[in-house]
Amino acid sequence: MLSARLKSNLTIASFVAVAIVLSMSGRMPSLWAAAVARFLRLGMFIERRFAVDFIDRGDLGFQADEVGHVILWGAGMVVIGLATRKRFRADVVAVCLFAASLGLEIAQGVFTPTRTMAVGDLIANATGIMAGLSVVVITDLMLTLVSNTGPLRSAKTA
Repeated sequence: MLSARLKSNLTIASFVAVAIVLSMSGRMPSLWAAAVARFLRLGMFIERRFAVDFIDRGDLGFQADEVGHVILWGAGMVVIGLATRKRFRADVVAVCLFAASLGLEIAQGVFTPTRTMAVGDLIANATGIMAGLSVVVITDLMLTLVSNTGPLRSAKTA
């Protein structure tokens, strides 16, 4: 049986490995573009079917790549924040995670010929981390309340 600390460390290592591969891979933009294209085709089919317009709107200020950054770093914050919640404060994990995302963005421009650092990606990373931090703080608060009060019991009627 794995200890809680080992599980926590394996969780962190797994996220770091995924983040490095996704950030440094020269093929990732084309794979991501193909996945987004499939999603857009499905969305446009639904738009035609139900006479709505929510997929191909030009008034939204983000790109599909930035959505991927929000999802990756938000999920990373939730996973690592919850895995380490008894050892580290969530805000410290968030700062460390943002520093890691900054390091990976800088490394893209230095170590890969096909990727460059982008400020929009950093903003998306920070947005995802903050959203994940919110989930971690709320979850931690709920777990603390439940563990301090015990399970909720219905009032007995006389």
